[in-house]
Amino acid sequence: DTLIWLWSIYIFLNIFQAFLLAVHGMSIFDALCHAFGTVSTSGYSTLNASVGGFNSAYVDWVTIIFMALGGVTFVLFYQIAKGDWEQVKVNTEFHWYLGFLLFFCTAVSLILYKNEVYPGFFECLRFGTFQVVSILTTTGFTTADYELWPQAAQMFLFVVCFVGACAGSTTSGIKVVHYV
Repeated sequence: DTLIWLWSIYIFLNIFQAFLLAVHGMSIFDALCHAFGTVSTSGYSTLNASVGGFNSAYVDWVTIIFMALGGVTFVLFYQIAKGDWEQVKVNTEFHWYLGFLLFFCTAVSLILYKNEVYPGFFECLRFGTFQVVSILTTTGFTTADYELWPQAAQMFLFVVCFVGACAGSTTSGIKVVHYV
């Protein structure tokens, strides 16, 4: 029964993301391919320029949300689906994961803003958050050439490579639980 629940959650996340992307005007094929590449945190894109090829803030933010969800342990999704919301409150690894996301996304975005890499704070937040979440979850999607960013932002991205996401998620790499 648990396996069926976990597969159902995984399929639901993929279909929901594909729907959100298709509603915005992305082809069904591209929407499905990017949804499967996002939730699985495999990062496969139909475009050479990855998600950046769509040049859309909407696509970026939807992808950010689902990459982040792909980094959450699927056991937590299972517990939520079963109505046990208390687990969200007490799951230490999940809290640390959110903390890492918040810290690194804020730090990189502020560095981009301070150095006027993009026009306006929200553009800096968009591009900075996308790259941090993509690297933290080991997805590998890109929207910008972050090698052109200030060295301070690059150093934060380098550190993110050594964090990873939650154990029991679709991500690879070192897991947050090891730091906790």
